[in-house]
Amino acid sequence: MTRKIGLALGGGAALGWAHIGIIQVLTENGFRPDIVTGTSIGSIVGACYVAGKMEALEKVARGMNWHRMIRLADIQIGKNGFLAGEPVVALLREHLGDCRIEDFDRPFAAVAADLVSGDQVIFDTGDVVEALRASISIPGVFTPVRSGQRLLVDGGLLNTVPVSTCRDLGADLVIGVNIVGDFEGQAAAAGLLRHPDESATPGKGGETVGARAAFANLSQSVARFFRGEAKEPGFLGVALTSGALILREIARGHAEICPADVYIEPKVGHITQIEFDKADELIALGREAIMVKIPEIKALLARADQS
Repeated sequence: MTRKIGLALGGGAALGWAHIGIIQVLTENGFRPDIVTGTSIGSIVGACYVAGKMEALEKVARGMNWHRMIRLADIQIGKNGFLAGEPVVALLREHLGDCRIEDFDRPFAAVAADLVSGDQVIFDTGDVVEALRASISIPGVFTPVRSGQRLLVDGGLLNTVPVSTCRDLGADLVIGVNIVGDFEGQAAAAGLLRHPDESATPGKGGETVGARAAFANLSQSVARFFRGEAKEPGFLGVALTSGALILREIARGHAEICPADVYIEPKVGHITQIEFDKADELIALGREAIMVKIPEIKALLARADQS
């Protein structure tokens, strides 16, 4: 009996570029998940995968820099979110058009959370871009999406890695990817722990933590601002690490209730969730994380087929 394979892609903003590497390796090894679910950035990568748009997504990811990120930001003051998200929606429309989830060649779902009821909202039908816009609505960053009586935000508040959604859609075996699971790396990046190699904190061009050259590189400067360089971490570093801890515990709670058959946590914690210009490194780290799991996946499928 052939078992249906599910792929659950977790949220984590910029860290989601690691999902691209994971999907590349799965494809190279002949795996084609029958069911795909995603939360936040995981929903974007998952939708692009199911829609056959991975090459376009990789091109966008690898071409991302701070200039392009600023162009995608539609900053607003006095609203219930820092960004309205219209340029992001336009970019998604450019590549996904008006396609509907039910028209994909396999089941797909994006996960959001309703601030009114406190319930999880699963988008497994309807306009895919509208579903993605709701799923990526990080509270305080993107404005929530109003849908009838519902006020929708990032699904990571309730289901960081939507393994349970995969199973609800019929998956027998699920590969879960948690891109915010490297808490130790995140704590080190924020200055709460000593980085294993402080002379080579990740950054373009191999800049060191104290290098003046970093001021010429906006990405490195912003990363250093979030991490802090004083004896004590800055308040933003503390805030980001606190958020990472919350996400880790949400993922752990779901993993205990509905565990994945294969669980992947790429070592990407040293990269902040705003560093969308780190696609090259994140994709490589995603590939590295899944490569060591390929034998486990093959063995699991072989046992399942024999049962």
